[in-house]
Amino acid sequence: MKKIVVILLLIVLLSTIAHAQHPVIRPVPNGSVGIGVRSANEKSPIFAFLCSLLLPGGGQFYTENNLKGVLFFAAQTCMLSVILYEHQKAENSWLRYKRTGDPAYYEDYSHYKEKRDDHLWWGGLIWGLSCADAYIDAHFYRFNAEMSLKIVILEMRF
Repeated sequence: MKKIVVILLLIVLLSTIAHAQHPVIRPVPNGSVGIGVRSANEKSPIFAFLCSLLLPGGGQFYTENNLKGVLFFAAQTCMLSVILYEHQKAENSWLRYKRTGDPAYYEDYSHYKEKRDDHLWWGGLIWGLSCADAYIDAHFYRFNAEMSLKIVILEMRF
């Protein structure tokens, strides 16, 4: 019960912080440096990274990419569930092997342990991609997608 309360408090804290304005150092007109506030169309890449690091999909929700946030949350939650399931199966097989000495239980243990370790790698990859995606999305927050790209072709004649 305590873990659930801590997790809920963490979610509330992160959602409160996510909507706060972050100070940033900017040059002011007289040439000196002043501390300002990020405009409404900017997001902090470091904060987005940290949100994804602490909460699956948190950085995507912070950068207002809700669909990606839901997808990363679902992927990381499912992966964690599979890892815990495989770990529990490995532990049960290990206990049965220790109790009975039956080599079939040791084979089961090895099988589940190997699957758990594989899923740990995949889970880490998804987690890393989530953090990197949030970081990049914060850099491109409110990027003007309608900007046109002009290609200039120079013709050279000899």
